[in-house]
Amino acid sequence: MNAETEQNSRPVQEESPVSDVALLRQYTGHGNREALGQLFSRHADQAFRTACRIMRNPTDAEDAVQSAFVRIMRDAAGYRGGEGVRMWIIQVVMSACRDAIRKNIRRRQHEDESAENMEEPGNTDDAVEMGNLVKRLLDVLP
Repeated sequence: MNAETEQNSRPVQEESPVSDVALLRQYTGHGNREALGQLFSRHADQAFRTACRIMRNPTDAEDAVQSAFVRIMRDAAGYRGGEGVRMWIIQVVMSACRDAIRKNIRRRQHEDESAENMEEPGNTDDAVEMGNLVKRLLDVLP
């Protein structure tokens, strides 16, 4: 058996997947968006499931995951290690969910306050008088 035949008969070893930390470092150090995309692809399902459990609405969960991934892109250089990239991503997702819930609560409170503060419809006499004024002004028009 020659060397070429021997080489071809060996099983091909698959490349081991790049670690999450290495992907994150490729993004932060070299701006490699493909590495970040790979990282997001690895953890998108778990991120979405986590967000769905918190938000209880798939549309809101999608928004929260998107917001979290934007934060991760922006703050990736601040990753300090420790708990692992996957846990860091999930923590950012949970934080984005909490922020979205707080924002929804504030929006509802603001809407309720606005509804309470709206003026009551004016006196019907005022409305009749305004209607008469409009009619007179329309009659004057050519």
